[in-house]
Amino acid sequence: MAVTQNKRKGINMTRMCKDFEETFNLNKITDELVKALADIGKELILRAYRTRGFFNRTYNLRDSYVSAVFVNGKLRDDSIRYVGKDLADVAKKIDDRYVVGRWEAEEYIRSLKQNRNDFIRLVIAAAMPYSNILEKRGYAVISHIGLDLDTVKQMGISVAVKTVKLKITNKLIKREKA
Repeated sequence: MAVTQNKRKGINMTRMCKDFEETFNLNKITDELVKALADIGKELILRAYRTRGFFNRTYNLRDSYVSAVFVNGKLRDDSIRYVGKDLADVAKKIDDRYVVGRWEAEEYIRSLKQNRNDFIRLVIAAAMPYSNILEKRGYAVISHIGLDLDTVKQMGISVAVKTVKLKITNKLIKREKA
């Protein structure tokens, strides 16, 4: 970055700012960081799925694995990643409604409100409403990849791991955000 100086007017701030912007384009740097984190998120959910402790019956839980990057509290749509193509062909009935894994993942990640104080945050989730119950019963769903997350956290990146909880009251099942 060259500081240009005009003999009559002193430093040419317009040119200096333009040089700075060309050299340090924050939007471009952010875009590259988001893409890299999105790829890391995809790898983490793939690893979680490949090392899972449950068998697929409907593939809804598999299809609900999702990762996404939030920048300044806002979801970056270009960062949403899934385990693979949508495989579930049977909806599960929960809360008197039918749910499908990919739809749950999409709805869940879009419903999250992130802390605006975090410049950038990677979120990974298993979004089917029963994922938390499986975890509590000892089945590896997503939390077992903790060591992999430590590597990401050492880069200074905030990471949130989410499972969806079900609250059971009077035999009615209600979905809660984890």
